[in-house]
Formats: sequence, C-alpha cells, structure tokens
Amino acid sequence: MQTGSPTSSMVSTQQRLSPVPREVAPMPSLRTMISPSMAKRVLPVSTLPHAPLPAMTPYSNVVPSAYQQMGSSVGPTFPSKKRSWADATPVQPVMYPVKARSSPGTHSSGTHRSRASKYCKIEGCERVSQRNNLCHSHGGKRLCKEEGCSSKDRGNGYCIKHGGGKICSMSGCEKKARRKGLCTQHFRVSDENSSEDGASPYMTDHSAYGSV
Repeated sequence: MQTGSPTSSMVSTQQRLSPVPREVAPMPSLRTMISPSMAKRVLPVSTLPHAPLPAMTPYSNVVPSAYQQMGSSVGPTFPSKKRSWADATPVQPVMYPVKARSSPGTHSSGTHRSRASKYCKIEGCERVSQRNNLCHSHGGKRLCKEEGCSSKDRGNGYCIKHGGGKICSMSGCEKKARRKGLCTQHFRVSDENSSEDGASPYMTDHSAYGSV
C-alpha cells in the first residue's frame, strides 16, 4: 500500500479547488453547432470588383438639344406673343327690329277705325259682335221672325214664345228648356223632390220599425 506525503496531497487538493483561469477559449455559436455550413462567410474586401462609373453628361446640355430636334422635325417655330384683354375685340350686342303695334284706338286714313272684326263696330262699344259686326245690344242678335217681336231667336227663327227652340216640359211654363227638358227653375225643384224621394223609403222604414 502506497501512501503519499502530506505536501503532495495538499498540492493536489489546491489544484482541484483552484478557480478556472480567465483565458478560456470562446464557445462556438449555436448556428455553427447545428450546421457548420450555415456559418457566415465573410469575403475579403479585396476580392469584390470595383468597376468605374461611366462619365455622365450634365442634364442642362441634353434637354435643349432634344427639344431642338423635336422642333426641327415638327415644323418651323414662331415667336410667341403675349395677348392682353385690351387686344380682344368687345362683343357687340345684336339688335333685332321691333314691329310697331297699332293701338286699338288709333284711326287710319282708309277706315273709320282699326278694330278687330270680333268687336262691335259701334264707336265706344267694347262688346263682342254677334251678327253683322254688332253686339247683342246694338242689334247684332237674331230676332224672332214674328212681326213685332223683339225677342231673341232661340231656334228655327222664332223665340220660345212663338214656337222656337224647346219649351219646358212642365205644363203652363213657356221658358226655354235647359236640362232634361225642363227650365232652370223646374229642374231645380224636380232635383230637390227626387232627393227627398230617395231618402223617404229609409225614413218610412225606420219610423215603422221604431213604432213597433
């Protein structure tokens, strides 16, 4: 059985307990540990080619020449002229001739007075002419053919009294028939009676039921 000296055992224990030296090799990254082909490949700067840029002509020298070529191809150019509002010709209003209208009261040399034929020819009368350019009051109406009768012709050349036109169908009435063979007065009376007759059956039935 071999036994070591106490000094050697102490040295070995100190070496075991001594801290890890600071100069430790760095650990590889996780990407290189998984796949070494995914590691970044950094190319040296000297390997990239540097091609010289072509010489650029100034823009001010290119644009005018292009415009000159376009102008020569289109046609001759003319100097521009600025126009002002004073150079423009003003719009002249168009005047149309107006026809002179003659008033109804003016007199002409050829006729007694210039009036429409639909008015009465009597001076100062403004009524519409009925017959022979005369109004009703100035003899323009058609009179009854009966001698001495001045009533208006209602039909067949006679007035209502002398058998012209249609007389009211009511006995004893000599007025002109207006509606349904009756004059205005008798038609109104018959209309009122018919309305009362239409309401009377309901009233009689209602009164009969009420009495029961």
